[in-house]
Formats: sequence, C-alpha cells, structure tokens
Amino acid sequence: AAEFRVGEQPSVQVNERIDGDMYIAGGSVTSAGSVAGDLFVGGGNIVISGDVGADVIAGGGNVTILSNVADDVRAGGGTILMQGKVGGDVIVGGGQITIGGPGIGGDVVIGGGNIRIRTGCRQSAYWRRECLH
Repeated sequence: AAEFRVGEQPSVQVNERIDGDMYIAGGSVTSAGSVAGDLFVGGGNIVISGDVGADVIAGGGNVTILSNVADDVRAGGGTILMQGKVGGDVIVGGGQITIGGPGIGGDVVIGGGNIRIRTGCRQSAYWRRECLH
C-alpha cells in the first residue's frame, strides 16, 4: 500500500522500510530509509539517501539524490545533485545539475543552465551518452 507524508519537515527515517510507493511533500524533505516502490517527492529542499526499489520522481528547489535507484529518475529543480547508481533512465531539468556516482543503466536526458557529468558514462563524437554498466 502507498504511504503519504506531508508537513514542514516530513521524513522517512533511516531505520524505516516502506514496502510500497511513498508520496512525501514539505518544506524540507528527507528520505533516509529504504523504499521498495516508487518515491514521489516535492519540497523546497529534498535529500534522498535511502535506496529506492523503483522510480524517483522529484521536484524542488534543491534536489539531492545520494542513494541507488533501481529504475528511472525524473527530477526538476533549481539545483540537482545525483551521486547514486541509477538502473534505468535519468531525465532531469534545472538551473545547476551535477550527476556523478557509479553509473546510469539507461538513457540520460538533461536540460539546464550549468551541467556537470562525472559518472560511468562516455561521450561519443555526436554528444550521445553511452553509459557503462
């Protein structure tokens, strides 16, 4: 079953495990526990440090994803930082975007003002990203 949390500082604690999908929104949002399903997050400041078993959909002023995501990441924000492994596609848009970590398993689509990619991807002559697994 899906879980919903809202408030000024809603969170998933490090010792929590969410067995389904998680919907969480607030001013400062933290997801440190593991989420087996999809994680939907909206907030001014978002930090995801617990592993996610499916997709992450996030929108906020600052979006930080430090954990591994089993499937796709779709995020929009003023500043986006990604450091974990992503098993599927990454689609992000924002003012300042930094993508690092061990790699991305699928396609990468990025639109932003300042973009830095430091991950297991190599760039071909045609600006296509081919990610290493």
